[in-house]
Amino acid sequence: MIRIFIYLLLSIFAITLLRMFIGIAMKGFSAYVGGGSSTQASSSKGTKSATSARSAGVLRKDSYSGVYITEESAVKRVINGEVHYFASEENLQAYLRQSRS
Repeated sequence: MIRIFIYLLLSIFAITLLRMFIGIAMKGFSAYVGGGSSTQASSSKGTKSATSARSAGVLRKDSYSGVYITEESAVKRVINGEVHYFASEENLQAYLRQSRS
């Protein structure tokens, strides 16, 4: 009985280590593959560099639906002296209808 318990603990530990190493390898691979292609694509189109595109997005929470959206793409309104961000104009209208009720 104790031997089975030890084998289970060792297998959980081994699976955890294996998943960690695979995750590190996949992150490195995606940075290698993704970093090269996004730099080439942005330089060929004459747009922002890949580093500025990655760090440009500040996430804000939609006051109606609760999803996170970038500040640049959000519909921004000041309501009762407080800044609110919305994913769409429809969410803004729904929030205004809900707050009137």
